[in-house]
Amino acid sequence: MCKLVCFLVIASVCLSGASFYQCGIRKHGFRQLIRKGWQVEEGHWPWHAAVFQRLSSDDTFKYGCGGTLINERHVLTAAHCVVKRLARNSLPAIMYEIELHFGQRNLSKVTDKDVIRDVSQRHVHPEYEQNKNDIAVLVMRLAVDYSETVIPICLDQTEDLDFRDLEGQRGWVTGWGKTENGTVSDVLRTASLPVVGYLQCLKDDPLLFGNILNENVFCSGNQNGTSPAPGDSGGGMYISDGDRWLLRGIISLGKMNNLKQGINPFKFTVFVYVQRYMIWIREMLAERGYPGPESTYENVGTEQECDTVMPPHYKDIFFRPSQTCVLNSPLTKDTFGGSVLLSVDNRACTFTVIGIGSTTVDNTDLSSELTIGIVHRVAYYLDWIEQVIWEEEFPLQQHNWTWM
Repeated sequence: MCKLVCFLVIASVCLSGASFYQCGIRKHGFRQLIRKGWQVEEGHWPWHAAVFQRLSSDDTFKYGCGGTLINERHVLTAAHCVVKRLARNSLPAIMYEIELHFGQRNLSKVTDKDVIRDVSQRHVHPEYEQNKNDIAVLVMRLAVDYSETVIPICLDQTEDLDFRDLEGQRGWVTGWGKTENGTVSDVLRTASLPVVGYLQCLKDDPLLFGNILNENVFCSGNQNGTSPAPGDSGGGMYISDGDRWLLRGIISLGKMNNLKQGINPFKFTVFVYVQRYMIWIREMLAERGYPGPESTYENVGTEQECDTVMPPHYKDIFFRPSQTCVLNSPLTKDTFGGSVLLSVDNRACTFTVIGIGSTTVDNTDLSSELTIGIVHRVAYYLDWIEQVIWEEEFPLQQHNWTWM
């Protein structure tokens, strides 16, 4: 057993670059004040994502909403950001229809530091309606690598927090929404907003907020002209908890007016209260088998995904109970075979070997850039592995008796 124990001890050492970055802890500050919002320094909100959708007219991507990175593979956003054009199908029907940008400050300029990922699946809350349950989970085809400009935010796992616990606290929002002159901001901006009680919103507009406010949302806004605007939807409200930041809300909707900016800057914005959806969010992550591995081959497919992307003539040969698949940019057959896939727990700082690369196959019907790797599940062979290790460490001695 020594070999097994020694391997586990060595594998528990924090060697992953991702372990250097903890959720909700950033490394940068503000730059300069511009009008009614702060201009964002590079990496100041490293969990903020830009959500782009493909235009059917010219097959290009256009910015639509914001989102928030919660781990290597998942982003939270508003449901209305991703249901206007797309059907509710999963992979591969909507593959490459949504694109996520991380670390980007300027919408009109993509730099080498910016990280771009395709969305392979989206999970819209099953009870989503126009003004209710406006939340969705986006699943990236490939995991992101953490850096100073790409870090996930923390989620409070408590489920029974009342929205009134937030009243009086100030949170931060960020986005490329329309500015006070009615044009979309090229540079990412941010602002601080107080969380206010329901009564304050109701007094402002009983007819509007009376039909919207419920226990799953909260209200926030300033009286100084600072507020989210069209284009900021789906972005998060971040509230500090000591030295880390928690995602508390998702920008959902605001009061419209006749001004160019679309939302009255002196009124309030409704946020989805993330805490009320933690059970559903965990279910969505569990469906994807999170935590996923952090390795050269990040995207370990679910059984449904593997079955969808695997060419029919390969299914009977490769896709067995002892195997799974990884979806990645072109894999090299010579280097993939024998490679080790590791699952990383950043909080516990441990590695777990989950698979051994076997071979690669192509499915040109899906994408010339997508290669499928066949992986042997280590868990399937644990009994055999332990038997081999046990016999090597404690070989059977010759006795005058035998096992019965």
